[in-house]
Amino acid sequence: MEHFLKVQKPCPFRTGEIVDELVTQGGKVNPKDKNTRYLLQDFRGLAKGAEGGDEAPEDASDADDPSTWPVPLPVRGRSVPQFAAPIATTDDEAAVKSDDCTGGGAARVVLAKTQTTIRKWIDNDAQKKLDIAWAEAMFRAGIAFNFLNFNTTQALQNTYLEVANAKPKVKLSTYKHMRTVMLDYIFLKVQKAINPFTACWEKTGCTFITDGATDRKNRPVMNFLAAGQKGAVLVTTVYMIGRKKNAAALTKLWEQVMREIGLKRINAIYTDNAEVNKKSAQILERRTDRDVARIPWVPCGAHCCSLLLKDLSSLPWVKDTVKTANTIVKFIRNHHATHGLMMSIDDSLSLLRPTEVRFGSVYQMLQRLTDREEVLNEMVDGGCGAKWCALRWSGEKLQKKANLVYYTVRSESWWAIVRKIVAIMESVYSLLKRMDREGVSPTNLVEFDDLIARKLANVVLAKKEREDVMDKVKDHVQMMRQPVHAAAFLLDPRRRDPGWLSDPDSALVQNAMRFFCRQIGAGWDSKPHMDM
Repeated sequence: MEHFLKVQKPCPFRTGEIVDELVTQGGKVNPKDKNTRYLLQDFRGLAKGAEGGDEAPEDASDADDPSTWPVPLPVRGRSVPQFAAPIATTDDEAAVKSDDCTGGGAARVVLAKTQTTIRKWIDNDAQKKLDIAWAEAMFRAGIAFNFLNFNTTQALQNTYLEVANAKPKVKLSTYKHMRTVMLDYIFLKVQKAINPFTACWEKTGCTFITDGATDRKNRPVMNFLAAGQKGAVLVTTVYMIGRKKNAAALTKLWEQVMREIGLKRINAIYTDNAEVNKKSAQILERRTDRDVARIPWVPCGAHCCSLLLKDLSSLPWVKDTVKTANTIVKFIRNHHATHGLMMSIDDSLSLLRPTEVRFGSVYQMLQRLTDREEVLNEMVDGGCGAKWCALRWSGEKLQKKANLVYYTVRSESWWAIVRKIVAIMESVYSLLKRMDREGVSPTNLVEFDDLIARKLANVVLAKKEREDVMDKVKDHVQMMRQPVHAAAFLLDPRRRDPGWLSDPDSALVQNAMRFFCRQIGAGWDSKPHMDM
């Protein structure tokens, strides 16, 4: 009690509620302690006296005695809501009610509830000391409140309870012990945990993966991962503040991290299709160190497919339809009246915005739109058509968008174009899903453009439209296809056929030979190349 009511250096975490509880239990406030008196008066609401609230005591002796001050109402958020239970009554009981009440079939009995108390916290000295110690330590070190929600924090509390009565007594770890011995111990513990992921690198190797990103403070970082047969491991994260990001600087950084992993362990370098990454890969390919030069660069297949879908949606005869579809989706999703009306018909699926997914967002938006075609028609022109027409919009701009949605959804020719675009993008999106999942990637990238052409044969397209689509497909397949893909295609047991080697001058064979020569460090037209 003295900890909170003493004049000199009282508890910095005390509140008016704590002081009020202590005074209620018999605590005395020093008349000269203005700070404590102000906390108590502010909590009990004496400051409201001048504004029409409770009058402050006129007698000075009463004002000095905190026990005579009025007790405040329950604090907002701490009072327990009162709720009543209906009790059936007879007509006779209702007839004898007071004049202030009206007769009815039920009477409401208000249950008395008490204000939430902090008595348990005040009476438990051990809990109070622990909470104060934790608060002072966390606030001094700037530790987030979410730290208390971690499983490791609960494990720390359990450990303290276990060793509380241990002999000999335990002491708090020192600064030097924590930054030397314990840091090495935790490092070895983490290293032991990831050993199962890295043990297979000696036999099957790993893929070196890197990509740029930003942290929570919007600082640029470069993440480096190594993915093996057992899974991926984060090797290191490099902050790029003040660093150069040209090809030469990135190449030097890549090589430094690759040597930490082990050059002989790395099977390939895997990045997105940024131009700086391509140049960095070309620099590594020209290195005199054979262990570095042999590592091939493989662009992200999922990123290539996503760019292909984006380019297909930008075709002149496609982009207007995509823009209209985007307007319809945003208009329906952004207004509660329209979205609620649609979900009242069928709430199994909602429309998808293009920004809600990362890869293939345009395809997913159009595919979901075609799936909801009947629901949208029912909303604007079916049983709910009257409700749609009854909607009123605040401005002319919104009314024009509502009219656009109304006439577009009722247009069968527009839906035919949407279905055609979805059919074109479907094969590309299926490959994207195969690329963006765990496991072995498909090995048929060499003939992927032919596969797209065969699937498009079932789609009704004009000659110019078919040529536009295939030009985009061939450009991105060429971007994605590398010599390592040609070698993987020829070595795939499911497609191993001597007929592929009947034409040594074909692009497939030549690219595979280029990859094999790079692995053994042989030049083109050299004796190893000719023997191969």
